[in-house]
Amino acid sequence: MKKITFLLLIGLLCITAYSAPASGTSSANVDLNIQAEENITTRTELVRMKKAQAAEVAVVIRQALSKYGNVQINEKKNMIIITDIPDMIKNLVQVAKELDTKGFASADGLETEVLYLKYVHPQDVESFINHKVSPQGVLKVNSDLNSIIITDVPSRIEEIKVIIEKIDKPVKHVCVEVKILEMNFGDDKDIGINWNAILESIGSGISTQSTPLS
Repeated sequence: MKKITFLLLIGLLCITAYSAPASGTSSANVDLNIQAEENITTRTELVRMKKAQAAEVAVVIRQALSKYGNVQINEKKNMIIITDIPDMIKNLVQVAKELDTKGFASADGLETEVLYLKYVHPQDVESFINHKVSPQGVLKVNSDLNSIIITDVPSRIEEIKVIIEKIDKPVKHVCVEVKILEMNFGDDKDIGINWNAILESIGSGISTQSTPLS
């Protein structure tokens, strides 16, 4: 009896161990599972820095990533590896290249924001805000997402936000309502005034009397 009880206890322990989730599951695996469930496609691009430091540029790029994005650096080759959805990757790579062209030295004090427009196209806004970007700042438009990516000091970003709020307004439209009335007349219909019918209706209510002349 003791032997049977012991075997039953071992069986229960085995079932519990088999059904328990693995304690070593990482958040990265969870993110990958969510990404697979949502059927999200990502792309990876390598950008080699020539003037700027990859680690400094990566700080800026990381702030502009979507929730599916990631950025890594290769310090030995001074390279950043950007992964994100196709709509974002092109603009992120362009921002990294522009920062490198300007010899971006430090990300201290700079922030990156993605501003989504509701009513106007980003190309229409770009000319109004380009002069507000500081020498260290970068501005990039994204036509696919109808957005603007700005990397700059907070004060400049706030100025640009104010300008965008004033411009990004719905366009006023004039509504003209037209009604088309269609009337069909047969061949037996005459258009005009039937004077005979009118005179007959008037005459029917008038009594005529003859008075002899004296």
